[in-house]
Amino acid sequence: MYFPDRWLASLQTFTSTGLAGLFCATAVAGCALDTSRDAEHTGSTNEAVTSQTGVDYSWYRPSASSLASSGYKFVVRYASYDTTGKNLSKSEADELIAAGLNIVSNWENNADDALSGYNTGVSDAHSAEQMFAADGAPSTRPIYFSVDFDATPGDQTAINAYFDGVASVIGLDRTGAYGGYYVIQRLFDAGKIKWGWQTYAWSGGQWDSRAQLRQTQNGIAGGQMDEDQSEADDFGQWGNYSATPPDQPRGYLDTATCTTVTGWTQDPAVPTTAIFADLYYDGAAGASGATGIRLTAGVNRPDLCSAIGSCDHGYSMSLPRSLLDAQAHDVYAYGINHTTGGINTLLTGSPKKVTCAAPAIPKGTVKRHVVNPTILSDWRFDTFQDMAPYTTAELAAVPDGTDLAVAPDIVQVSGNPAVYVVDGSHARHVVNPDAFAAWRMTSTDIKPMTAAALAALTSGPDWPTAPLLVKDPTNPAVYLLDVPLPMPAGDGGTGGAGSSSGGSTDDGGRGGSVGENPDAGGWDDGGAGDAPSGSSGGCSTAPVGRAGGGGWLLSLALVVFARSRRRR
Repeated sequence: MYFPDRWLASLQTFTSTGLAGLFCATAVAGCALDTSRDAEHTGSTNEAVTSQTGVDYSWYRPSASSLASSGYKFVVRYASYDTTGKNLSKSEADELIAAGLNIVSNWENNADDALSGYNTGVSDAHSAEQMFAADGAPSTRPIYFSVDFDATPGDQTAINAYFDGVASVIGLDRTGAYGGYYVIQRLFDAGKIKWGWQTYAWSGGQWDSRAQLRQTQNGIAGGQMDEDQSEADDFGQWGNYSATPPDQPRGYLDTATCTTVTGWTQDPAVPTTAIFADLYYDGAAGASGATGIRLTAGVNRPDLCSAIGSCDHGYSMSLPRSLLDAQAHDVYAYGINHTTGGINTLLTGSPKKVTCAAPAIPKGTVKRHVVNPTILSDWRFDTFQDMAPYTTAELAAVPDGTDLAVAPDIVQVSGNPAVYVVDGSHARHVVNPDAFAAWRMTSTDIKPMTAAALAALTSGPDWPTAPLLVKDPTNPAVYLLDVPLPMPAGDGGTGGAGSSSGGSTDDGGRGGSVGENPDAGGWDDGGAGDAPSGSSGGCSTAPVGRAGGGGWLLSLALVVFARSRRRR
């Protein structure tokens, strides 16, 4: 396993809304904050849950492999006094589990048995527990008992007594009910059940949010099956499922795309603390050849607030550029226990597979030779995260720019919130806090500069929103992709000047206008750590030497940076 000790700039421990909002607060007229990235999920109390689709059936016997290949994740199966083939068997359970499916236990003999009261509940619970145990169900998993008719409020006293009888045998914590909205609601309100499987029938379009399962459609597969949807991480399933113990982190790997990897994790023992999330690429933790990245799971996720009782547990990073090689790569996510030596959790949804090719290099790009390993280190480049694979021919078509031969020189004028990278004789604006973090810059890197010294520099194009390294497969040289720098006034030339080998850009006098960089022409990093959509352009356009609102509020942003680092 390779787990480099990388400088990660507290990746995504701040929210893009918070910091981008600070810089937009003083930006020029017309600035509009784009919050689309923060709206990965929106508001609903259960959207932190990755919902699963399953089926239920009685006498029908679809093959387990066909169910799995159709995308179903679980099967609700019956036990009853029937002897004609309705009930789950041990061999069927084994086949379902071998196909990767989970099983949910339901007892239904007659549709209205719950009207028979307490004693029937006792006998049904004994029978259900024995039958499902024989099928391999753990003794800790719940059993749903059916109220398969349109029960009225007048029926509720008998129904409540039935479920009291069930709970007297298997315990309230394992007692569940199937039925329409009103009977499920009344049972939850009366404290008779801990588990609910609500059908859309007899519900008037209403759903009780406490129900862990929903039956959403009847009569699929020619009327042989019904379709169901989970509404909780744990909905009573067994077979391939193990409930996370309360002393272990929990969470999800939500997405792994060609731009971003996102998810959330929380340690219930410290429910408001942002813990670490470890992402592993090309293998699980401990596997040979796997590369690990540690993030702080502190991104604000509004969908988590009600679902898990705390909001700031999201993580997000750009997909490492080295994986953009058109090959399949596995992504694993782990929640890291807050206690050293505690059990870490492989997060639900892991692993995910991504297969992505690097996008075409935008027209107008130059490649700048990173002259030696010292400069590579000075800039805190990470070849795993920053270096995209391209062919010799693709790189040969990119003209050379000025060498990257000196360490970063990051400056700020007192009283002016804008931050610049001094690039030779040019000052290049760092457009927002996300770009600042993507280049792994810290507040201690910033040097003071007089307004006169800044004004003496040539205004260059905005600093790229994230580093993009490339390397010719046939030689060891490493390059940074950038835009060409304009010639200083009076020097003549065509904007491709400064090339270490005399090359020029395709369009001659194109030069480097503000905002023109490799990311703008075809690189969309998407995830936090790079500039969010809408955060540059009209929001941050301060020219060199001009004090005022074009830059982002560094002093306030650094307060947020410091606060996010102190969360653990």
